[in-house]
Amino acid sequence: YYRPFKAASNWFFAPRLYAAREPLSFYSGNREFSRYRLVQLGAGADIGYNFNRFTEIRAGHEIRWLKADLIIGAPLLTQFRGSANVSRIGFRYEGADDAVVPRRGAIVRSNLEYYSRVSQGIN
Repeated sequence: YYRPFKAASNWFFAPRLYAAREPLSFYSGNREFSRYRLVQLGAGADIGYNFNRFTEIRAGHEIRWLKADLIIGAPLLTQFRGSANVSRIGFRYEGADDAVVPRRGAIVRSNLEYYSRVSQGIN
């Protein structure tokens, strides 16, 4: 979600929520040794500035939760549940000629994240 502070303002506010559930598998050759289920949840918000339609800078804070459970195989990783507070700053330049299949131009994305508090609980 992207929301300018005012109609003609270059400053914006961008809150976000996300959730993802995906497998994480470990292989040796073609043989799967173990499979985990990763669940990620997060919430955060950024405040940013658009220099023009191609360039922005933003800073914000996010809370992330992660859970990994063994589904099958040998336990190569510790099953865990954890959370982190993440402060971030980012720069983005989108100067390509096409968003789907760019043929000319440049795309620059840079993020710096600082993890201020990480807690982990093991099942």
